[in-house]
Amino acid sequence: MRYCPQCSSEYENTIQKCSDCNVDLVPYNKVEKDRDTENYVEVYVTNQKMEMDLIRDLLEKNNIHCTVRDLHMSSLPMNIGEMAEIRIEVAQHDEGKAKELIQEMISSGFISDTGEFIDED
Repeated sequence: MRYCPQCSSEYENTIQKCSDCNVDLVPYNKVEKDRDTENYVEVYVTNQKMEMDLIRDLLEKNNIHCTVRDLHMSSLPMNIGEMAEIRIEVAQHDEGKAKELIQEMISSGFISDTGEFIDED
């Protein structure tokens, strides 16, 4: 995996530049993250980039560090299924609060209800 050093978005190794910041991505081991000492869990998946940006901004404003994994394949003209997913993950202890905040955004109509919550089993 590769990460954007500016916004911390996560990308597949085949992607070279962050689609948000237009900066070169770096390998995971060059990014300093708390993830090494804390369990992170995926909480939400969508294929709407703008909505994921809104969710990330809201979580960070509420002091919930998150990582966005954009699985879009930029070399393909159209992305289908998992190749179009954008996933967000948070520290396990923030999972409940993150899902609550995302649900409030959906309930208020701020984002659509086309995404899905991810329940870790």
